[in-house]
Amino acid sequence: MRGNIMMKGYLKNPKATQEVFASGWFHTGDRGVMHENGYIEIREAPAVAVVHRQGPEIDPVLRDAPDEGVADGVQIGAATME
Repeated sequence: MRGNIMMKGYLKNPKATQEVFASGWFHTGDRGVMHENGYIEIREAPAVAVVHRQGPEIDPVLRDAPDEGVADGVQIGAATME
C-alpha cells in the first residue's frame, strides 16, 4: 500500500518499520487475488494480534469465530488520549 494517509512507521521501532517498508511501499503481508472485474479478495492475512489494553486480543477473536457467529468484522485503531 502507498498513499498520503499511510503511517510513516512504527513508533520507536525502526527495525519493525524497516521490515514492512520497501521503496516507499507498505507491505502488509496479506495474500489475495484480483478478479477480472478488478475486485480484490484477501484470502490470507498474517497472524497479527491487536491487543486491547482492557480486553482480549481482537483479531484472533474475529478470525477464530465459527462461520455462523461472525458475518463481517472490522478492526479500527485509534490513539489513546493518555
